Amino acid sequence: MQEVADTFGGKRELLLAMVSELSDAMSASLSTDPTQPELRTRLIEYGQCVADIYATSHLRSLYRIAITESIRHTGLGRDFYDVGPGRLTQRLADFFKAAQASGELRRADPQLLASHFLSLLRANVDMVEFCPRELAADVFAVVDVFCDGVNGEHRHVEPA
Repeated sequence: MQEVADTFGGKRELLLAMVSELSDAMSASLSTDPTQPELRTRLIEYGQCVADIYATSHLRSLYRIAITESIRHTGLGRDFYDVGPGRLTQRLADFFKAAQASGELRRADPQLLASHFLSLLRANVDMVEFCPRELAADVFAVVDVFCDGVNGEHRHVEPA
C-alpha cells in the first residue's frame, strides 16, 4: 500500500490514473486524421476498442469503486467523470467536429452525437453480458444505425 501512496498519493489518485489511462486507450484510434480511412471504418475501429475495454470486468470494477468512493468522498465523482466518461465523450465529439469540417459528417451538435453513439454502444455491450453473442457484430450494427441516422444513408460493412 505504501508503494501506491508513494507513486500515486493514495487510492483516489490511483483510481483516477487508471481511468484516465483507459480513456486514453479507448480514444487512441481517434487521434489520426479523420478523413483517412472513411468515417464508418474509423467508428468501427473505435467502437470495437471501447466495447472490448468496456466489456471487461476490470473496467466495471473501476466504475463500481468510483461510485462507492464518490458516495463517501465528495468530488471524486466529478473527477472520475472528467478523466473517464467525460474525456471519452469529448474526444469523440472533437472527432465528429473534425469529420464535419471535412464534409464527411452532416452538421449536428458533436457533443450530442458523441453521447448518442456511446449510449448505443454501451447498451449493446451491456446486452452481451445477458445474451452472449458476437460483440464485433454488435459494434458493426451500432455503427450502421448511427451512420444511417446521422447521414441518412446505408452502407453496410461486413466484419473482417
